[in-house]
Amino acid sequence: MSIELGVADEMISDAVLTADGHRLYVAVHDFLQKAGAIVVLDASTLTEVQRLPGTPDTTFLAGAPDSRYVYSARRDYPDFGLHAFDVTNGSDTQLLNVVGEVHDLAVSPSGRFLFVLREDGLGPDVSRGLITVFDAQSRTAAAQIDVQFAAGILAVSPDGRRLHVGSGI
Repeated sequence: MSIELGVADEMISDAVLTADGHRLYVAVHDFLQKAGAIVVLDASTLTEVQRLPGTPDTTFLAGAPDSRYVYSARRDYPDFGLHAFDVTNGSDTQLLNVVGEVHDLAVSPSGRFLFVLREDGLGPDVSRGLITVFDAQSRTAAAQIDVQFAAGILAVSPDGRRLHVGSGI
């Protein structure tokens, strides 16, 4: 099955299904028009119900377990911004400016923490990864984890006790 999301030049960079299974959020970008969006689909009918503003580089999406927020990493040159879209009222808030290129996002099962994997980009070894632990309740960066390899994938265990990091290679 294929789903028409808009213009022919739009490419999908990520998609996330809300925990309640009602909505599918799809990050799309059109490099020719230098535009991007997050397309919201009704998961049961696969029809577009909303199109949220994005940037040409809206890349990674992650959904909160309560289905209230969908988080996105958006390229705001030269850095990335971490955004939260509130599904209940439609507000879109930039939470954090992230230095370096974002490679993945993950949310803890409780929804309290958001993990942002990015490349270091600042030191002599740009292939190193850094994980910013963002506290979604206080809306502050709670910690930073230095990863000693070129990381590309994050996953949180179902009980929230472990953060798994993969190279993506």
